[in-house]
Amino acid sequence: MECLMDYSDVMAEEHMLRGEDRLIYHADGGMNVHNLWEPFREEQLTRHIDDFAENGVDIFSQLTFAGGALKPGLFVPEHSEFAWWRNDKLRKLVDTGVQPIEIMIDRAHRQGMKFFAKLRMSDWHRRSVEESGFVGRHPELQNPSMIVRPALDYTHPEVRRYHLDLIDELVRRFDLDGITLNYTRSWQCFPTEAGGERHALMTDFVRTVRRLLDDYQQRKGRRIELCAIMLPHVDLCRRFGLDVESWIRENLIDIVCVGNTGTSDPNMDHAPWAGPCAAARCRYFPMVQIVTPQSKAGTLAPEHLRALAKGMYGGGADGIAMFNWVHYWARGDRVEIGYPLSLTYMRDLRDPDVLDDGARHYRFRPLGAQWPAREGVMRDDFRVTMPRRAGVRGAYPFRLPETLAETGGAHLYMKVIGLAPQTPEAQIRSARVASDRFPEISDQGWPDRLEIDVNGAVVPPELVRRVFRAEGQSKTDGRALEPFTLIWFALSSPPARRGLNTVGLRILEAPVPDDVDPRSVEALDRTDAIVIEELDVTVMPRPLRRSPGGSSA
Repeated sequence: MECLMDYSDVMAEEHMLRGEDRLIYHADGGMNVHNLWEPFREEQLTRHIDDFAENGVDIFSQLTFAGGALKPGLFVPEHSEFAWWRNDKLRKLVDTGVQPIEIMIDRAHRQGMKFFAKLRMSDWHRRSVEESGFVGRHPELQNPSMIVRPALDYTHPEVRRYHLDLIDELVRRFDLDGITLNYTRSWQCFPTEAGGERHALMTDFVRTVRRLLDDYQQRKGRRIELCAIMLPHVDLCRRFGLDVESWIRENLIDIVCVGNTGTSDPNMDHAPWAGPCAAARCRYFPMVQIVTPQSKAGTLAPEHLRALAKGMYGGGADGIAMFNWVHYWARGDRVEIGYPLSLTYMRDLRDPDVLDDGARHYRFRPLGAQWPAREGVMRDDFRVTMPRRAGVRGAYPFRLPETLAETGGAHLYMKVIGLAPQTPEAQIRSARVASDRFPEISDQGWPDRLEIDVNGAVVPPELVRRVFRAEGQSKTDGRALEPFTLIWFALSSPPARRGLNTVGLRILEAPVPDDVDPRSVEALDRTDAIVIEELDVTVMPRPLRRSPGGSSA
């Protein structure tokens, strides 16, 4: 797997955005009670489209095909191999001969918004044979590697033709502005052991789709765009038979959106995508996915969204794509008011300059493979681990798309597991003062002596604070954590810089129990690992400027 920490330490201060589109909304889930309710009326569909147009969406990419059926039932197919997805709310409208997708397309165009039809390219969702039609009737065409969630194998020409027929019907029948191919739902289009060898088959398929769209472009007098949703690693895509670099280089696709359909990573290196796109006609729209990296129990707040968008634009994005936004109104304690309130969060994401007017909260949870580092330090997907031994240093890398001198200030927070808590005497002493919630890092009372650095520059000890959280962290606050030490300090520039940074934690002194010789093998066995478990950076917006009379400007 491609290692996300292998990136340039320089981010572009200014990036020329291409095209006029800035926001793409990928409607991947089915419509629910917040969008369609009984008694159903056509106005509900138009209101649904208006909600997105009024909050800044330029391209509405609507799911039309999943699991071998036309989810969520927006039109009745002409081709016998496609099944209509049962949708009782839309049934009366469909029975009159009106196709709901036509109502949505017409409303989008009246609102100045483009409308794309989106297809899940490798997804069955365990539909019955009757519901899935072609997919269920042809087990010999299914991917043998996809056991839990069966899907089709694009090695077979019948599978490629099946999808081409659907795209042809969509573009022929409806006034679409584009087609979106979603390769991130059950992303294995080929058997696992053969994916890397069969990318030419999928590239040829995409070429055929491009020629089909170009034919309709000549008939309709305007370009019909092709968008592809991909996993965030170029190498991983290639391993699964998706040579998206060739698609970009040959100008087969107009837009590429990358993400893992679950969480977003502020540490992601966008250069492997933005670079090839900039050299071609393809525009780069990384996806903001709203489930928190720490836990699927929560969703991202506006300050998290701004941080993600800041990194995406700084990394060369031409715009932002949104995926699975439905979680704002389909889970949690606020589902009743999540729609359409959460759509307003999109507005700040349209303009990179506007992002600076709101706070940004970066939750750095790197997504990468395990790899060893020097001095016994091991980094894995979400943490930096090192032995609790004097002289050892662990470094947590993070990518900060900020010029801190132009902000209202920033703070860095580390959650570290394995450090010794304050002595009981020190805890009693701290509890007696009013500022016990924000104790300073005075070495008195803390058995482990630490040195914190940013990019190798030691942070003065008097600026660093820490507190021991004996209760750990509950799932309501993120991932459940055992007891940890919270360390935080104001982050300044220098030493922090725009781009790649590291925060280092060096153990200066780590006492062992009194009954153990610190020079013995037993001492090494009695020292537990220290883990930098989570890293956050909060950035304040630009200060408000006040005139001499006292009013803000």
